[in-house]
Amino acid sequence: FRSKLKEKFSSKGNDFVEFSQANLNTKSIDEYIKNKKNFFLKDKINILVACHCFYDAPHNFGNLFYNDFEDWLENLGKISKRTNYQWYLKKHPHSLNHKLTDKILDKFVKKYPKFKIIPENIDIRTFHKNIDFILTVYGSVSYEMAYLNKTVILSSRPDHLNGFNFCIIPKNKKEYEKALLNIKKQNKKISKEDIIKFYYLNFICLYDLGNLFPAKKLLKSNYFTPFIYNYWINNFDNKKHLIIKSDLKDYIKNKKSLFWNKKKLLHKL
Repeated sequence: FRSKLKEKFSSKGNDFVEFSQANLNTKSIDEYIKNKKNFFLKDKINILVACHCFYDAPHNFGNLFYNDFEDWLENLGKISKRTNYQWYLKKHPHSLNHKLTDKILDKFVKKYPKFKIIPENIDIRTFHKNIDFILTVYGSVSYEMAYLNKTVILSSRPDHLNGFNFCIIPKNKKEYEKALLNIKKQNKKISKEDIIKFYYLNFICLYDLGNLFPAKKLLKSNYFTPFIYNYWINNFDNKKHLIIKSDLKDYIKNKKSLFWNKKKLLHKL
C-alpha cells in the first residue's frame, strides 16, 4: 500500500483528489494563469481554501465549528477583511452541482474581493508550491497536501483524523479563528509515517458496505448516478449480505468511530 500511496501523488497518477472519478479534463495552473498577471503574490501569504461540495453532509465526521460549508466560507470572508493575505478558492473537483458552486462562489468573491477562484479542473499538484497554507473542513486535502509538505488547518475535529499528527486541528472555533489571524505561527512539522498509517486505515482497511469500491473504477463519472443501484443489485450476494449485517451489528455495539474490514486490518487478505 506504500507504493499505491506513492503512485497516487506522482505526476502521472490519475487518482489524485478523485479526478479520474470526476471525469475531468485536468489542466496545469500555467494554462489557467498565462494571461493573468500576478495571480500568485510572492510578497504576501497565500492561503488556499479547498471548497467542499455544497451537497455533501457537512457534519458527516462530527464536531464542525460552523453550521455548514457556506457558513464556514462566509466566516472566512469576514476574517479575510482583517488580514493582508492573498486568498484563493479552489472549487471542489467533483461537485454534484457545478452551477450551484459557481453561483455561490461568484457571489462570494464580489463580496470579499481578496479571494481569487481556481477552477475545479486545475490539478493542485501544479501549484501547491505557490501556496503557504491550506484550509479545509475535513477534506482529503488534509492528508494530500500534508503529504506534499504543506500546512493544513481544519475547521472541525473529525473522528477519522483523531490521533493523527499531520495537520493542525484546533480545539474549537475561537482557537481556529485565532490561528488564522496569526497564521505565520502555524507551520506544522509533518509526520509522513502518520499519513501512511491514516491512508492504510481509511482507504485500505475501511469496510466496503455493498462492495462498492470496485464500482468507482468501473462506473467512473456514473458512480454518483442511478447506475450505482443497478451495479449493487447485479452484484448482490445474500451470503455476503448476512456477513455484513453481523459485522455492522458488532460495529454499532462497540461504538467504534470507523468501520474497518477486520481481515484487511489484521493482514489476512
